[in-house]
Amino acid sequence: MTINGNYWYLSEHLINVVLPVILFIVAIILFILFGIISSTTNAKKIYKVIGLTFLITTICVSTIFLVTKDYRKLISFETNANRKIKMAVLHYQTRPNHSSNRASLYDVYKTLNLPFYKKEVSTEKNSIKYLGKNDVFYYFTDDKDIYQLDISSDLIQFKPVHQVAITKEYAVLTDDSFTSVGFKEKIGPGISSIIVPIAKENVTYQPKTKTYDLLK
Repeated sequence: MTINGNYWYLSEHLINVVLPVILFIVAIILFILFGIISSTTNAKKIYKVIGLTFLITTICVSTIFLVTKDYRKLISFETNANRKIKMAVLHYQTRPNHSSNRASLYDVYKTLNLPFYKKEVSTEKNSIKYLGKNDVFYYFTDDKDIYQLDISSDLIQFKPVHQVAITKEYAVLTDDSFTSVGFKEKIGPGISSIIVPIAKENVTYQPKTKTYDLLK
């Protein structure tokens, strides 16, 4: 089945609205029928109705699961980072207000498992400057604030370059129909690498003002 915004909308309503309603109605019907059995001499007909109810329910549930097969394979990749709303039983809920520019590289990679997103890569040069390191962090500045990155991070690479270069990755929506069901057009950036001039590899630095996490 073609995966688009309409299919996503249909699938989540089948799973979260239609299916619970069907099961609720069937439960009431069965409760009534089993109650009638003890007070009637024609229990055989009631058992036939119960059997028919189970058959119709099985067909309906199986059809819903068949139609929503692709949706159910992908739903685990839906997150607060890539969608503004989420489907709960019988209604939509607004997700926590996380803007897409707060997404991590993990969020970007998870979103890219959805077939209606593609990866976009950009490299920024000289947007921040490298200040140095201590035993705990690497430090950078954008001439306004100071940012820290854990010394154990594998994002840092020291190479024979003249300025800091940051590679950022995004997940970009390729099908506009998904915006109607709350998916964001662009997720990221997630920083995938930071190239620092090797000449500054051994420079030390101790911040004297408040620092911020570079990856947030």
